[in-house]
Amino acid sequence: MEKLYVMYGAEAEQMAFTLLETMDVAGELAGMENPLIGIKPNLVVSQPAEWGATTDPNLVRGVIKYLQQHGFCNIIILESAWVGDSTEKAFDVCGYRELGVPLVDLKKDDGVPFEVDGTEIYVCKKALEVDYLINMPVLKAHCQTRLTCALKNLKGCVPDKEKRRFHTLGLHKPIAALNKVLRANIAVVDGIIGDLTYEEGGTPVRMNRSLASRDPVLIDTYAAELIGYEIEDVPYIRMAEELGIGSTLLTGRIVELNNKKEARAPESLLASNEVDNLARWIEEDQACSACYGSLIHALMRLQEKGKLKKGFKVHIGQGCKKLSGTIGVGECSRNFEVNIKGCPPKAKDIVSGLEEWINKEGTAGN
Repeated sequence: MEKLYVMYGAEAEQMAFTLLETMDVAGELAGMENPLIGIKPNLVVSQPAEWGATTDPNLVRGVIKYLQQHGFCNIIILESAWVGDSTEKAFDVCGYRELGVPLVDLKKDDGVPFEVDGTEIYVCKKALEVDYLINMPVLKAHCQTRLTCALKNLKGCVPDKEKRRFHTLGLHKPIAALNKVLRANIAVVDGIIGDLTYEEGGTPVRMNRSLASRDPVLIDTYAAELIGYEIEDVPYIRMAEELGIGSTLLTGRIVELNNKKEARAPESLLASNEVDNLARWIEEDQACSACYGSLIHALMRLQEKGKLKKGFKVHIGQGCKKLSGTIGVGECSRNFEVNIKGCPPKAKDIVSGLEEWINKEGTAGN
């Protein structure tokens, strides 16, 4: 079965290069004669990547550098911003004009009809013409589907009229069906900075990691847990699995290419009022961004459930190794009475652990 590769850090260009090298994408392309390679980022709005909504152009730069160094230079970037925003403006604001490859605005393209399991789908013609498609989503929360990552990112390859219709169909079924028609060969996920609550950005959370796999269902299963959700909370993941697009089985399929300690400390995490508010429940000492970002997402999920109440602090970070107390997250706080294991832990596991403690102890102090 396909693997999911995880790399920690903030050096986007080098991370993307290393992920493709590890997966030997050049070897996969070697049998094709001058293939047209399409890169599909997430430029949903005209905002820089630091706001949490759009794909870091340096991650895309790393992919382009890898391909060109291996002799594959027939590359395009194709995207369509969400309804009401300009793709051309997004190319400018997000720094894509400087990448040196042709930019294709799919808002100007025609749709081609398909039918999948009784659902009609229109897909942009240019997206269907590429020989090899590299999907480059942002790992972030979504106000309607809860998660947007590999599977949902391909929605930018349908006409604006079709995007509107997806909403009338409930989003989940057409997203799964779209991935049956338009199959990305590989996904490289920007998990460096995502958004806590909303696909448009504005509540950025730094998690300092990138993911890559040929299985988008595997990616989204892992991504959902990273930000604190169960698979059942994001119905299109299971729907895509049932259509044969990939597998939700995580066991034995995760390969970490470096140590999570290579992720920076979280000084730049407190970038919004919402994140500042959630940080009130945290006692942090030398925490890595990979751990800290998971905890922020977990606290947001608890707040959405109405479980987050005053009266406790969650300890996290390397400075907790010699400390003890009531609640600690990650291996560095293993001596605490309640320790949520993981290095780094997933937000899903933090939610479960904290919710169990809250239900048992109420608002007891730490």
